[in-house]
Amino acid sequence: MEEEESGKGNGAGATWQKDVEMDMAAAMVTGSSMDDDKVEGEREGEGDGEGEVGEGGEGGEEEEEEGKERMRSFVEEADEMKKLISAISRADGAADPAIYKRMENILEKYQEQPQLLDPHLEAITVPTMAALDRRVMNGIAAGDVGDAESVDLSAVKKLCRLMRVLAKVRGYKTVVKFFPNHARQLEPVLALLQRCHKLWRARSELEDGEMETLCTLLLWLSILALIPFDLATVDTALANKLYDNGCGKEVANGEWGVEGKNQPPPLVDRMVAIAKHYLGCQGVMRDMAAVLLSRLLTRPDMKVALKSFVAWAHAIIVAVQGDDPSDPSSVLSVVGVVNAMVHIFKVGGRDILATVAEQCWSDACTLAASPMAQCSSLTMKLLMKLAERISLTYLPPKIPTWRYKRCERSLSRTLGSIGCGEFPHSPAIQSDVAARVEREKADVGWRPPSLKTGGMNGVSGGGLALAGGTIDNGEERGGEDEGNDGNDMDDDANDDEDEDIPEVIEDVIEQLLAGLRNKQGDVRWSAAKGIGRVTGRLPLSLADDVVASVLELFKPTEGDGAWHGGCLALAELARRGLLLPGRLETVVPVVEKALHYDVRRGAHSIGGHVRDAAAYVCWAFVRAYSPDIMLKPLTRLAPVLLTVAVYDREAVRALRVFARTYLLPASANRIELSTAKYLSTLRTDRNPASRRGSALALGELPSELLQPMKEEVIDALCNATVAIEDNPEHCDVESRVNAVSSLIAVCETLGIREEKHVDRNGNGDGDGDGDGEGDGDGDGTVATCEENGGEDSVCGVNGDGVGRRRNSEKKDHDEGHLPVGIVGRRVVDCLLASLDDYAIDKRGDVGSWVRKAAMNALERCAWLLSKFLEKDEKRKGGDAEKEGYREKRVRSEFASDLALRVMGGVMKQAVEKIDSVRDVAGRMLHRLVHTRQLAVLNWPRHRELQAIIPSNQAINWKAASQSFPILVKILAFPEYRPFIVSGLVISVGGLGNSLGQSSSSSLSSFLLDHMTSEDARSLAFVRDFANEFIVLMRTNLHSDRLCRNRGLLDAAPTKVMKMVSTKAR
Repeated sequence: MEEEESGKGNGAGATWQKDVEMDMAAAMVTGSSMDDDKVEGEREGEGDGEGEVGEGGEGGEEEEEEGKERMRSFVEEADEMKKLISAISRADGAADPAIYKRMENILEKYQEQPQLLDPHLEAITVPTMAALDRRVMNGIAAGDVGDAESVDLSAVKKLCRLMRVLAKVRGYKTVVKFFPNHARQLEPVLALLQRCHKLWRARSELEDGEMETLCTLLLWLSILALIPFDLATVDTALANKLYDNGCGKEVANGEWGVEGKNQPPPLVDRMVAIAKHYLGCQGVMRDMAAVLLSRLLTRPDMKVALKSFVAWAHAIIVAVQGDDPSDPSSVLSVVGVVNAMVHIFKVGGRDILATVAEQCWSDACTLAASPMAQCSSLTMKLLMKLAERISLTYLPPKIPTWRYKRCERSLSRTLGSIGCGEFPHSPAIQSDVAARVEREKADVGWRPPSLKTGGMNGVSGGGLALAGGTIDNGEERGGEDEGNDGNDMDDDANDDEDEDIPEVIEDVIEQLLAGLRNKQGDVRWSAAKGIGRVTGRLPLSLADDVVASVLELFKPTEGDGAWHGGCLALAELARRGLLLPGRLETVVPVVEKALHYDVRRGAHSIGGHVRDAAAYVCWAFVRAYSPDIMLKPLTRLAPVLLTVAVYDREAVRALRVFARTYLLPASANRIELSTAKYLSTLRTDRNPASRRGSALALGELPSELLQPMKEEVIDALCNATVAIEDNPEHCDVESRVNAVSSLIAVCETLGIREEKHVDRNGNGDGDGDGDGEGDGDGDGTVATCEENGGEDSVCGVNGDGVGRRRNSEKKDHDEGHLPVGIVGRRVVDCLLASLDDYAIDKRGDVGSWVRKAAMNALERCAWLLSKFLEKDEKRKGGDAEKEGYREKRVRSEFASDLALRVMGGVMKQAVEKIDSVRDVAGRMLHRLVHTRQLAVLNWPRHRELQAIIPSNQAINWKAASQSFPILVKILAFPEYRPFIVSGLVISVGGLGNSLGQSSSSSLSSFLLDHMTSEDARSLAFVRDFANEFIVLMRTNLHSDRLCRNRGLLDAAPTKVMKMVSTKAR
């Protein structure tokens, strides 16, 4: 039977992807284990699960899109699928095509996370296949079991297409387990397949549903071929012949014969004949035919049929030797034959395959040397697989005793090897571990001491605990060696060394080493996996020779293909524990060179795939070796990875795993130095590009780096947001934009805590006014169970020991947060000042970039403050008390005009002349007014603003004709009038026809409504509005922006009064 990996993954490449992308895609398919000798990819199209690492820019934009896609955790349409399957089953497959289409769409939706379908596979597959079984059996019930002419093919095609989609999404190996496998179904299914074959084989192209029908029937036959009976007993043709002629007899080897000839039953001949035909086709039909032949011909009673098929394959290979390598029919025939042999050697037993292994190896060598194989990468890839699996037939399937393992599986042995009471990584044993490693590395052959002396440090009955790892002593072989002592291990090691290795193994390894140099990446990847699996069956001395041969690939005279293949092979050897720690001193310099590999070729350079494969080797080291073993290699590989990570994505992933596994926390002094470097560049560097990058870097730093110098960082970023007119070298708008963005990012990273207030007696409270009410936590922070993982209630008070302990812990935690006063005053003041950035250069109003960034930062800052106040309010009782507490906190912690200045600054930008700025400001204004969580900041005239700005109406804030009629209404509120007037001056008095017309028209209409009213308040409003213009003119007489020869301030009232008088007349 087929040997399948317990993890059912897609090879080492996918294992690496899963390990480094676990945070993003928790349900990624896992990879192969080091103990697996024959690994096959679970899903179709993956072959042996070989996905090349670092070839052709793998990943790229597709990985970015995959990362952005929403990851699901369950099948959302489970109930709908049950109803659809029920409808299909009730109609025996003759359901509405729309039902099938909907079902297929649901299944294809989970192409990227097929494991989510596992709980529902049986509910999908069993009823569908039962309906297909009924269609097949009812169609032949009236006639011969070999006659399927009455079967309704239209319903069969629908059912088979659905099963094909399911097999494509989840993988045929998983789906086929739920197929019916009764002996009575074998001949009817074969008859139906033969009928479909006769009807469709003459066509140049198959119609919709026909290919899916053939694939499903071939897959069904592959599971039916495993029935636990002699196939001759279920062959009705053979039974009829025996009855008519009476010439059948049972031969000595248990196989049935006809007319005295030792031949397989006719049923087998029919299945083999139809499978041979589809071996010459393209795509999935070829794979399903190979699966059928592998299941059928590896049965214990099919030895004659297997030899016959191998002879036929030999004839095909010999026949195509003289053909044109570009002939499609010849190439397809060879690919199909080799693919079938690969599947046969995958699932067959060693005793069955031993009779044909020599012939298959001879054919593989002949084909590998032919021009046809050299021109077909798929053929070479399959030949690498075939060579590897043939060699595994000659080698006994056992785990090597010399293999390095990262950790002990027995806790008692681990404790015994390091000493009672000592933690494996404690300082007490570090020196001992290092000394042992050095002693073992000093041995040229690096033969583990436990294999020579039968034990070390009094450890008995197990492998040597070496620097967090062990040398495998066969413990995983079903526990048969569990009682062995050191001398038994010596015997095992000697048995390994004395084992007679067939000469064909050397030829196979040579073939695989040549495959590592192949120009095609998938061939090199297949050869690397073969090297790892074959080496895992060899004695230590021969395995070390294989490693040395792999290292020969890293010569300057070798091409990039050899370097790439060598890296893949080293990664496979390390991942399987076959690259012993003694070899690291030789391997690490080679990997270091591979990480820097870059060769100039013509007008471009090559080497990206080599660097990616070298990064994969580094990842394999992380998986294979303990931190103690990697002490010295880490000092060489980590700096190189850090450099390569600048331009290679795979190096970033390897570096991430390195940091997670090996790197230790840096000291506080080094943290401050790294942050101070960016601060110094931002403050003093004369290069604008450096200041831009430093500003961005400060915004991306984690809280651990920001906390020691948080106030210096805030001050530096605040200073960098201001345009210094008397120092043109520092008037770089991009630096100011980056500083604004990073300023709010730092605030969000650090969070906000309550400021510590000290009363007259020197006692701190969290109340803000020193009233001593005791509602603080003693250190000025708000401690709730929400922060400690519980519900939103007060966790403790200062009166008991538990409360004091919690307060102490929380004090240490909150010391890293920003005091709320810094955010509410210093940061907000800085952002409001950025709203007055109207810098202009040859690119135009570049200050608008700063203003838009400042508005975005102000909104994020408002969210921070509102969340802080909401959390603080939860410590209070009733609504009235909450309201009073809120007002008190707003007055005490923030500037009294904070909300007014924020809202007014946004309003001013919403009525200015640049469309994009008005759009950003208008959208932000709508969110500030109508977002319930932000209401805690007590915006002035909040309810009136909600009435003026519609909540559910889509407004194009860029269009002056839509936005200005709404915003001019805010002039009625004295608090916001100065902000609106200062912005309207630019729009009304500007030269733009469309903007000036819309803004002045809206303003004049609003003024006219008040001027024609006899209400005293309306007349007072007109007077106050005119006074605002006067104040604006007096305060901006020397402003180039507002008073270019007093043009705008003169033009705005003149234009408005003309329109007012015109409308009044």
